Amino acid sequence: MKLKNAAIFMIRGILAGGLFGGLSALVSSHDVASGVIGGSVAGALLLTWVGLGGNIAELRNKRN
Repeated sequence: MKLKNAAIFMIRGILAGGLFGGLSALVSSHDVASGVIGGSVAGALLLTWVGLGGNIAELRNKRN
């Protein structure tokens, strides 16, 4: 994965995860700040992992 693509996935994950984590913490009456931080980390890791998985699949297809 190129560094630029990884950075894009991480930024999107931070934004989407932070928004989702903050909203879910707000709805469930938990600490909103920790929900935003936890959601941001989880979103960044998830989207980076998904992007990395797509690149691994492309490499496998090129070898065949």
